[in-house]
Amino acid sequence: MPTGDDAISLAGSSPPASPQVHGSSLPGSLGQPADEDSNGDQHPSSPASLPASSVVEQSPEPVAGQKRRAPDTDGDVSQYVGLVSRHFKLKKTDHDELTKVAARSTHELLIYSTAQIMKLRERIDTIQPADALWEIPRALHAEIEHYTYAVLCSPVLPTYVTESYPINVVLAILSANPSWGFTSEVKNDLKKREVVAERVRNRLTDRRSAIKHAILLSLGPERLTELDAMHLTKSKNKRVTTPPLKLNILELAAEISALHKSAPIKLTLEVCARIAYLRRRFERLLQEKPNLKNTEHYWNVVDKKLSELRKQKNTLEVSR
Repeated sequence: MPTGDDAISLAGSSPPASPQVHGSSLPGSLGQPADEDSNGDQHPSSPASLPASSVVEQSPEPVAGQKRRAPDTDGDVSQYVGLVSRHFKLKKTDHDELTKVAARSTHELLIYSTAQIMKLRERIDTIQPADALWEIPRALHAEIEHYTYAVLCSPVLPTYVTESYPINVVLAILSANPSWGFTSEVKNDLKKREVVAERVRNRLTDRRSAIKHAILLSLGPERLTELDAMHLTKSKNKRVTTPPLKLNILELAAEISALHKSAPIKLTLEVCARIAYLRRRFERLLQEKPNLKNTEHYWNVVDKKLSELRKQKNTLEVSR
């Protein structure tokens, strides 16, 4: 999983206000004015009851039972930092960082806060997977199921894995039919297009594995016993105990055709010829080295041999 994140404007004419976290307030004595009581009446020693000349010269004295109000000017805030740290139960590392931040200027605080928000946004983008943003429509999903199967069963397919040819063929078919869900909006969105491409890629891998497995089982129980591969014949359904049978090409073609029950391929002479070729290549690999590990790169070998056949065909046509 594409869309770009809009830039978030964080600049302002003044630094952000004091943080409000957990919906709780600091102790009531912090920031409470000492010159007014709870009923709103002015204290006799307030500046309003003194002559104008004495307002500048005198400062209000704290009343018994009240704490002195914190100065408005920047000063030593280490005690306040300690109080905030205890109130929010900060770790020592966070407490030390808060102490350093408290000594910064207003402009530095704004830059620091902006950097923290940017880093937080980066982490959110990281933990949000691309495929969670968009799901493949049901109609498009069904067409992917069909064409990843139909393309691999085509008797004219030039390669099975080389250069991602089958993936490109399936995507081209989907692109030619936007009503299925692979619209221009989806194609032009990098994340959505990758979701579709990944689904096609995975289903092609599954189909190739199923075809290869069907070819292996068609060799018959005797050959499977020689290869120590009888365990691969066990069905997921424990009630099914039918042993594998050696199949001829037509029977194998029918087995492969049934892999996609909702839309099986039509058995033609060309399809049977291609399936016969695939099984012959599989048997050749086992003749060279009777070990299933020798078939791990089976599809790459098939692609290579098909390429050699096409070159021979072109050479014969030119010689004629």
